Amino acid sequence: MWDPYTVGSIKKIESVQRRAARLILGQYRRTSSVNAMLTRLNWEPLASRQHAARLLMFYKIHYGLVATPMPLDIKLHPVPTRVENSLAYHVTITFILFFPRTVHDWNILPEAVVRASSPEVFRGMIHR
Repeated sequence: MWDPYTVGSIKKIESVQRRAARLILGQYRRTSSVNAMLTRLNWEPLASRQHAARLLMFYKIHYGLVATPMPLDIKLHPVPTRVENSLAYHVTITFILFFPRTVHDWNILPEAVVRASSPEVFRGMIHR
C-alpha cells in the first residue's frame, strides 16, 4: 500500500485529483469551486482515503486476514481505558512507518469498531 506522508507528496496527488475533477465535469473557470466538484463526485481527500486504508489493513493484520504478522505487542487492557479500546497496541518498532502511523488511530477507535465482524463492516464503521 503506497501511503505518502510528506506534505509535498500529498499536495501533488491532490492536485492530480483536482485537475481530474475539472476534466470530468468540464468546469475550467477560475471561479469554479473544486471542493464543490469533489463533493459532487463524492471523492474523498487523499488523507481520508489513506487513513481508512491504513486502518482497514491494520484490522486485517490484527485478525489474521492477511499473511502479515503483527510485529507489535498488544496492551491487553481487561477494560478499555478512557482513551483506548481493549485491543490497543503498544508501538515497539519504528522502522516500519505503517505501524507507528496507524497504531494511535487504531487504539482510539471505539470498542464496537475494532470488534467489527468483518472487514466490510469495519470499513463502513470508519467511513461514518
